[in-house]
Amino acid sequence: DRDVYVEMPVSEKAKLTPAMTDPLRVGTVTQTLLFEIVKMRGITQKNILKLYTPVLCIQMEADKVVDNKTQDQYYQAIPTANKAMRIYSGADHDWIWSELVGPIAQDIVDWIKT
Repeated sequence: DRDVYVEMPVSEKAKLTPAMTDPLRVGTVTQTLLFEIVKMRGITQKNILKLYTPVLCIQMEADKVVDNKTQDQYYQAIPTANKAMRIYSGADHDWIWSELVGPIAQDIVDWIKT
């Protein structure tokens, strides 16, 4: 295996979150995985134009992992009329560990039911 492993950078504040102690957390990634993620962007851009099923996008204003401007562009490109965007403040990428997990999860359930 000639792959190079890259340590995922973590801020001091993030080290104190439950996400950092999650046994399923990915701490290192390979250059191959990073390449596949970049490749996925091109596939997403192509296939998003074929998306006619209902779509719910959730966005955290403080997310430092997902670029919200890019997500906005993807949302605008989705051709289905049955789409919704929910934007939450007070949470970041690890929203499942925030106090907003209940309300966000309920919003997702309510959207699925409609």
